[in-house]
Amino acid sequence: MEEYEAYVNVIKMFTQYRGYKLGDKVADMQEFNSKLAASTYFKISAKNGGEPVLCFIFSKDCKYSSRTTPFKQLVSTIPDGTNIIMITHTLFGPFIQKAVASLGIHINNYKIAHFLSELPKGPLVPLHTILSPEEEKKLLEIDLKKEKTELPKILLSDPQVIWIGAKLNDVIKITDKSILSGHAIRYRVVVLSAGQVTFQTYDGVKEDKPAEDE
Repeated sequence: MEEYEAYVNVIKMFTQYRGYKLGDKVADMQEFNSKLAASTYFKISAKNGGEPVLCFIFSKDCKYSSRTTPFKQLVSTIPDGTNIIMITHTLFGPFIQKAVASLGIHINNYKIAHFLSELPKGPLVPLHTILSPEEEKKLLEIDLKKEKTELPKILLSDPQVIWIGAKLNDVIKITDKSILSGHAIRYRVVVLSAGQVTFQTYDGVKEDKPAEDE
């Protein structure tokens, strides 16, 4: 079942790549499938330092991810200040996006396809890490002598960006193997869409364009 595969990998993403602390014990397949069948979604609670995190994995026919009224009812149960992640088979349609905008909240909506395997461990995938503010300052002011806007871009919707939990305007260090030097390092700044850099808080739901999902 795709949803359970996604659940196993989301747990890995939270604990191994983002450093989150889980709020509940990890469910086995039987418990997961039972809860998913009963409510058409499975909820994972975690903490990122002091920030509460709630992740919902929705079944393919879940009304909460496709119908405005059930969606709003579900969101109304989530405490303010929670980092909300919703994993769906297809990204939110225009009606759910409008509902999100009307509620004035931020939701990270990801495709379930990004979690059907442990993507960062793919054989050809280079290591992606987020630079700390101190590392970023040194890179831009001393090493490269560039403005952040001059760096090459990587999309907020990129699966590797999602897995490490990078945010808009973060600088990503990409370490790849090189035949000549042993390794090659590249840097990218996280943007909403190709060629766009903004230094304001992102308060909407990101809608991936098909061309950006390839």
